[in-house]
Amino acid sequence: MADLDCIDDPARIQELVESWLPYPEERQEVLTGLAESVEEVHRVTPRCWGLSVVPKRKHISLNVGMVNVVVLSTGPDQVVVADNRLLPPGVHGTTEPGHYKNAPHGVPVDVPSKAFRGFYERLREAHRATIEEAGRRKSGYLWPERHSAGLIGYLSKVVGRELPNPDYLAEVRAATSQSSGVKTWLLTWNPKKWLWDTLDEELQRSRRGESVAGRWSCGNTNSIQPGDRVFLHKQGQEPRGIIASGWVTSLPYEDEHWDPEHDDQPGLYVSYEFDHIRTPDAGGPLQVREVDAGPLTDMWWDAQASGTEIPLHVAHALEGQWAAHIGRLRPPAPHPYAAADEELAAFEGELRPRFVMHRSRERKLRDQKIEQTLKAQGRLVCEVPGCGFDFERVYGREGVGYAHVHHKVSLSSRKTAGLTRLEDLSVLCANCHAIIHRGGECRDMDSLIPKP
Repeated sequence: MADLDCIDDPARIQELVESWLPYPEERQEVLTGLAESVEEVHRVTPRCWGLSVVPKRKHISLNVGMVNVVVLSTGPDQVVVADNRLLPPGVHGTTEPGHYKNAPHGVPVDVPSKAFRGFYERLREAHRATIEEAGRRKSGYLWPERHSAGLIGYLSKVVGRELPNPDYLAEVRAATSQSSGVKTWLLTWNPKKWLWDTLDEELQRSRRGESVAGRWSCGNTNSIQPGDRVFLHKQGQEPRGIIASGWVTSLPYEDEHWDPEHDDQPGLYVSYEFDHIRTPDAGGPLQVREVDAGPLTDMWWDAQASGTEIPLHVAHALEGQWAAHIGRLRPPAPHPYAAADEELAAFEGELRPRFVMHRSRERKLRDQKIEQTLKAQGRLVCEVPGCGFDFERVYGREGVGYAHVHHKVSLSSRKTAGLTRLEDLSVLCANCHAIIHRGGECRDMDSLIPKP
């Protein structure tokens, strides 16, 4: 969501904080209290917390799991969450207990900025109790990429000592540097709420090595893109855990809601291709909620609705665990619809999703081109002059019926949607196809291989 965009630049953070808390003594007291809360949070749960600066909402938020234990803003009061049972006499929360699922005794308390230090000291025991409770009940921190190391650096400068960052920070940075732009999302399924009546048939197809196409609710998330990765988490009755993985093949779209209780409003869906499905029974799901160390603990797996983004470093760890669980030697290569595709990289803005959807519709056309060529020639030979690579001749049985199919006129050169005919396609080998589109271009087939 745009209003949750966070920043990490220390100079920009200092500028914002000084505008929100313009009085130096008051600002020093408030930030010193925040620094002490950061140290306490890190002591309780080194991985499951984050500190964010949200400019559009004009606040700083310190979270333990899903509980904002401190929220600093531009108003005359700041918010410190404290255990209702331990509040000092005369101090009351602004809500009733139970407001926070993972800290049921925690209540937000308005603390006046002008008297922050003294008020904070009175709340310290009750505040620490809430941090302890949230730390024990944590279900994963949902937004590791929103943590601001820049704010930690600024706070360290203000209080004169080095403050900790969450233990996951190095992993987040490493995963971000290796990212191909493909995001990973969590889909959810509760057998008590929805009957998956085709599951047995689709399990059999998956066991034969076939991909399984379908559609799934994505909650209210409309930012999912074709080519993104998805994992399906079984909820409700045990055994719970990941039971399927796949790729998104469409933009989100509306249709009749899957839940009869909400038939007065549309549901939001994405189409997918599952590359693997496991039985939901004992021994099938990959259990992720019970993990007590490592990146998988940085994800909140109990989201009731589909469409939660899985942070990059968690997704990398999940791919490895899933591959080992299902007996795959390594995580899968990106789906043909994914953004890493070089021809797709030539598209920008609205043309990009239209091209991906176009490619999805043309899969049948590709199969028809392969079938037409086999009927006419009996073999699939690269049509680039001077190449003539034949997959079957080189690889034997494994190469039968396999080749790449290429658009003679690049789709990126089209300004509007157009009809593709079989004569607009060519059969190519993988090497020629890669060179034709290297760098996002579409080189001429006839001059691709220099003549001697």
